[in-house]
Amino acid sequence: MADPFRRLIEAFPEVRGECLSQWSSENPLTRKLIRNSIQENLNPAEDLSDLGQTPDLKQWSTSISHARGLGGWVAVKRPARIGFDIEVADRIKPSTLERVCSVAEIAAAPDPRFLWCAKEALYKALEHEQPVAVTQLTIGEWRRNNESWEFQGLALTRNRGLVSLDGGFILSVCYVD
Repeated sequence: MADPFRRLIEAFPEVRGECLSQWSSENPLTRKLIRNSIQENLNPAEDLSDLGQTPDLKQWSTSISHARGLGGWVAVKRPARIGFDIEVADRIKPSTLERVCSVAEIAAAPDPRFLWCAKEALYKALEHEQPVAVTQLTIGEWRRNNESWEFQGLALTRNRGLVSLDGGFILSVCYVD
């Protein structure tokens, strides 16, 4: 499963990250294992041992996601910000999308399920500027990018996102600078 993840983060040369099947949401050690990987790869000054808190690093923007069968993290040096989402494609239902997306967004998306991951990744990347709800974010300007799809969060700061479907998983990364 590393290939779709690598494709996504290689589109952003300054982004680091790791994604492994061992970091599945079913593994009770996943939160600890992901934080250990962040610690080893980024060597932040902050203590990452509190598994109940999202890592908030001074020098790095980080984002973590895990689903049934896969988990990972991404990071970028501040002031840029990053968001990451993984979903099992079959779990994203039309009724859910209709609650959080406009009819126009659904019609414009190459695959409506991509919207869920795109919105989640953008929401995470906004960090302390997040709206009250993900429904307040609008995704558009879809463009094919090799084996992935590029998108933009509309009416927001400069951002660029990618989403990919592979092996039953939808993965999305959104970079905000």
